Amino acid sequence: MDIRAFASIGAAFLGLWAGTALAQSSTNTVTYQGVLAQNGLPVPNGTHTLVFTIYDAAAGGTVVESISVPGVETVEGRFSAPVPVTPGSFNASDRWWTVTYAGTEMLPRQKVTATPYAMVATQLRYGDSPGSQIIPVTGNLVSSGGLALNRERSTLALLDAFQSSSSTGAAVARFIHGNSGSDPTVWINYRHSSTPSTFDMLRCDSGASTEFVVQHVNGEAPIRVAIGLPAPQLSRFHVHQPFSPNFSSARFGATTVGNAPATVWLNFMNSDGTLDLIRANVAGPDEALRVRADGRTEVLDLSCRMLTIRGADLAEKFDVAAPVAAPGSRATPTAPGMVVSIDPTNPGKLMVATTAYDRKVAGVISGANGLDAGVILGKGNHNPSIDGEHPVAMTGRVWVFADPSAGVIEPGDRLTTSGVRPGHAMKVTNEARAPGAVIGKAMTGLDPESGMVLVLVNLQ
Repeated sequence: MDIRAFASIGAAFLGLWAGTALAQSSTNTVTYQGVLAQNGLPVPNGTHTLVFTIYDAAAGGTVVESISVPGVETVEGRFSAPVPVTPGSFNASDRWWTVTYAGTEMLPRQKVTATPYAMVATQLRYGDSPGSQIIPVTGNLVSSGGLALNRERSTLALLDAFQSSSSTGAAVARFIHGNSGSDPTVWINYRHSSTPSTFDMLRCDSGASTEFVVQHVNGEAPIRVAIGLPAPQLSRFHVHQPFSPNFSSARFGATTVGNAPATVWLNFMNSDGTLDLIRANVAGPDEALRVRADGRTEVLDLSCRMLTIRGADLAEKFDVAAPVAAPGSRATPTAPGMVVSIDPTNPGKLMVATTAYDRKVAGVISGANGLDAGVILGKGNHNPSIDGEHPVAMTGRVWVFADPSAGVIEPGDRLTTSGVRPGHAMKVTNEARAPGAVIGKAMTGLDPESGMVLVLVNLQ
């Protein structure tokens, strides 16, 4: 007996998904139209049971689904059968159909065209195992399996609970690695609860804290980017790292080695607890650049066309011994503005000048009257022999304590050491004793309030 089926599949499908509740099975149908012929003649009119089989290959392969449809009516061999199919049978892979009549399978298999896949495209599936739920795209839905979809708002959330995108403390999309809010999470368009006008366009949480955020505030043009711990008031680019020794907020290195050459750190916490705002190293123990939190800057080598320094004199750091107080008198503390001389009993150190026309005069302690040094030599070398406590101006402008006992000081007068008042300068009146003992030239007269004179240091 030769039985043949001539089927019209694809454009003739009138496939419609019938939406059901999530806990119910689908009764979705595809209309299969064809012609059954036996020995070249249409099969007798009547009702028949047809079996529709879906395969994953044109020949051989595996049966994806087999569906028995009773009561199919034939008229001159023509039939139209509503075939209830399971959505899992169509997972974007190619499929083929056959019809079995009276125990005989009709060959060749017919390839399934676009209609069933178009019906699947109107729905959403999660999970490929049998019994997986299909959620129709209608309204705002929440499933207990951790999936939420809002077609009207184009909102997708993968989490255990969902709030609409207009709510605060919610996001357009959330992808979580785990089952709770303490697990690593990525948010898209997260709206803050405390500040509803603030949106995190992209936000990455480690579980304990937010590690990365791209933020926008309504009414503000700039986008804020933060790495670490974001705060309500972020700058355009904000990096936060809890400080701990030998760690930094950011590190840019040519290699993975922590102290390799060509490495730059931002906000580097030293092992001694001090902070370097910027630190760059070269080969060896020295840093090429170091900008400390207190504003001090260290550069290994500097070359520039013009250098402008805020300050008034060139100084070098020295230890300075205070003058010995006479019996019964009060000791004079060493202070900025005092004239100092070479200490003959302590090589490399200075002492407050106490004799007139002292040819061992070395300069004036810088910093009096708020006029700081412009350049300080030897600072930060950590070498006791060249790194003392007091910056001593050896050239440039500096305020100096003045003794008027030798005469009224006027601008242009040369100044030398006083023998009456320790650490004071006086006017040169003895030309024979002046050579080698001149501190410099007065630029002002004596200031009665401070008792000082502005001097242009120029040792002679």
